[in-house]
Amino acid sequence: MDPECAVVPVQYEDDTGNQQDPISIMLLSRNQQLDISMVAKKGIGKTHAKWSPVSTCIMRKQPLVEIDHESINRKMTPVQRVEFVSKCPRKVFKMNEFKQEVEIENADNCSLCQECTKFASDACGLPSRSVLVRENDTRFHFTVEGTGALPPEEIVLRAIKLLQRKISDLSGGLLVPRFTN
Repeated sequence: MDPECAVVPVQYEDDTGNQQDPISIMLLSRNQQLDISMVAKKGIGKTHAKWSPVSTCIMRKQPLVEIDHESINRKMTPVQRVEFVSKCPRKVFKMNEFKQEVEIENADNCSLCQECTKFASDACGLPSRSVLVRENDTRFHFTVEGTGALPPEEIVLRAIKLLQRKISDLSGGLLVPRFTN
């Protein structure tokens, strides 16, 4: 191969000056060659989604799951308790084999489907307050999935910095009327 036509990865630096690994487009095996023409364009996600480093961004309120241990573990039969645990599609509850009682394993997995409340009230005849499933209005889960261009943590940090700059620009441009008597 002609040394003038050698292809070498481009080294680049992030915002803090740290050197980043090059991005490989293709790996060739021995005796393979590639004949291509490419055009690279730089842009931002505001212009077109193809330049956005985010593939999916989800925000949901934190689920709150509470059970009345007296109702669930004393008024249900052991078979009903096992069926109650298996009704949850997201594995929020678990059966403590030692105590033979239902426990909340991971409330954050709850999708608010209400299958547990339906089973407890309809199949077992328990009061509706035996299982409470609702959303916490003060906390939420924020999930960011990147395309691979940037790590999700860096996407969120850059977005916060950008938002802070925009708020600063906005507050600097506001005229506050002064009322005098």
